[in-house]
Amino acid sequence: MLQSLTNLAHKAKAKVLGIIPDDFIIIEKPVFAVNERLSAAISGDSFVHIFYEGCVYKFRSRFREKVPIDNIVCIDFPVEFDAQQLRNTRE
Repeated sequence: MLQSLTNLAHKAKAKVLGIIPDDFIIIEKPVFAVNERLSAAISGDSFVHIFYEGCVYKFRSRFREKVPIDNIVCIDFPVEFDAQQLRNTRE
C-alpha cells in the first residue's frame, strides 16, 4: 500500500514487481483512488507498506522515475524501515 505524505486521504494498492537492493523498488499500478470515478497520479514522497514472507515492512520513499511501460514506477529503496512479523514462523 502507498499513502501520500502530502494528502493522507490518497492511498493506493500496488504490486511489487521487483527489487534492486540498496537502489530501487519497481511497483505496478501506483494510482491513488480518490473515489469510484476520480483518481490521482502518484508523485513526491509516500509512506509505503509492503507485505513479504509473513512480515510488513513500513518506510518512507520518493518516486524516482516513470518507466516507459504504463502503470509502472520506481521508488527509492529505503535506508531505514520498520518490520513487523505477522505470521508465526515456528514449524
